[in-house]
Amino acid sequence: MKKVLFVCLGNICRSPVAEGVFNHQIRNLKLTGALQSDSAGTAGYHIGEKPHTTSASVAASYGVTLNHRARQFSRTDFADFDIIVCMDRGNYTHVLREAATPEEKAKVFLMRQWESGPEPCDVKNAEEVPDPYYGGVDGFHLVHQILETCNRNLISWLSR
Repeated sequence: MKKVLFVCLGNICRSPVAEGVFNHQIRNLKLTGALQSDSAGTAGYHIGEKPHTTSASVAASYGVTLNHRARQFSRTDFADFDIIVCMDRGNYTHVLREAATPEEKAKVFLMRQWESGPEPCDVKNAEEVPDPYYGGVDGFHLVHQILETCNRNLISWLSR
């Protein structure tokens, strides 16, 4: 079983959608016994809250259900997860600062490293998943589409 943790700032928009899309895709591929995911935020703003209502409604329009309550990233996540996938550079930097060993640092990626294929590109060349929190519904659709592509490639990479 390989375990993936998706991380954004508040754990109500991007990372729960990444988790939901990942879980939806592994169910469709019949990989639920091989892969598992969760999500967290680097900030404690929304601990215990459900995903943002627009995140949930946009995900539902793609057939994805979000079953998550926001939680904060913890140092113990390095021991609990095989890889940690961050939505943007700020959260990527935050998680790397928490890493105590080179092995822990090697677990940390940016989500869009998988945008162009099943082999992660160099982190320096990866873009960020934009935060749709303060924008309109189109931003939530864009995020969902980015996460569908990246997760498809991530799952391919993890399944080897």
